[in-house]
Amino acid sequence: MPIFHAEPMDLPVIAEMGMAMAAESPKFRQLGYDPEKAEDVFERLMVNDSLWVAIVEGEVVGAIGGVVTPYWWGSASYGLDMFNYLMPEHRGGLLGARLVRTLEAWAAEQGAQEMIMGVSSGIHPERTGELYQRLGYEQTAVAYSKPLTSGA
Repeated sequence: MPIFHAEPMDLPVIAEMGMAMAAESPKFRQLGYDPEKAEDVFERLMVNDSLWVAIVEGEVVGAIGGVVTPYWWGSASYGLDMFNYLMPEHRGGLLGARLVRTLEAWAAEQGAQEMIMGVSSGIHPERTGELYQRLGYEQTAVAYSKPLTSGA
């Protein structure tokens, strides 16, 4: 179950995983998916060395990517996951934790003081939260969303 930095040849596969994530997500499936935009974002993460793939038997089965950014109010910075997806048939083992640990290590190397992981997709938030807690995370925030219409 090796984890590797993403390569250009991985980008179409990661974009397909993004489409699978959007279809699986109760929130994202309503918003539409633009594979070209997704691939552009993944390419920027790859160029920044902040996108990894999990490979099982020669196939990309998961990916994680993120950024490090300063807090708006000071010089401290934090890591944030931008994309974290593991194909359903590969969940429940050690692969998800290995992807998260890879992103954490990179964020620490970039000087981040903490890592923030989200479950904005709404895909199995309880199970994902349990994984994050096993990895030492604490729930520190709650997000609310509201669909907007023109003029709202």
